[in-house]
Amino acid sequence: MEILELQKFKKAELGICTTWHGDQLVERLVYDAIEMMRILIAEESMGELEAAEFIEREFVFKYAGDTQPIILWKNTGDEDS
Repeated sequence: MEILELQKFKKAELGICTTWHGDQLVERLVYDAIEMMRILIAEESMGELEAAEFIEREFVFKYAGDTQPIILWKNTGDEDS
């Protein structure tokens, strides 16, 4: 099975994660959501909220199959728990 790669967000790739999908192991690319936002802001002239909503709508809440990428929202320590 091929890994699903988001070409536009190559700079946001963090690495590969192996996870279970049903009864088989699959490899999924992991992306830094904050870096994805930066790319959208710079290249698509989106605002922060618009970029975050785009990522959630297109990559988090939309099922893309067994090798759907993992979008990681890293904790920067700037926010209250």
